[in-house]
Amino acid sequence: MASIEKRTGAGGRTTYRVSWVIGGARGGGRDSETCDSLRIAKRFKALVEAAGERRPEGYPKRWRGLELAAAAPKTVHNLHGGVHCPGALLRGP
Repeated sequence: MASIEKRTGAGGRTTYRVSWVIGGARGGGRDSETCDSLRIAKRFKALVEAAGERRPEGYPKRWRGLELAAAAPKTVHNLHGGVHCPGALLRGP
């Protein structure tokens, strides 16, 4: 079962870390995601549990529990040939 840990940084900023054992079995590796609000963390935790204690499909690491807007492209090519997904394409829960 996934858990939520409240964390406060040196600057006073509060974040919430959702952590779980991959697959939910003993000996499984651990994974986690840091979220900016308790509401996002609770939603992400529910998604992890619904996905069988695995990172939900479409949620790469360090996306802070946010998801891509349904109508937005998953990637955007910039002028330098790199690929990124700007914050404007994200929406919170």
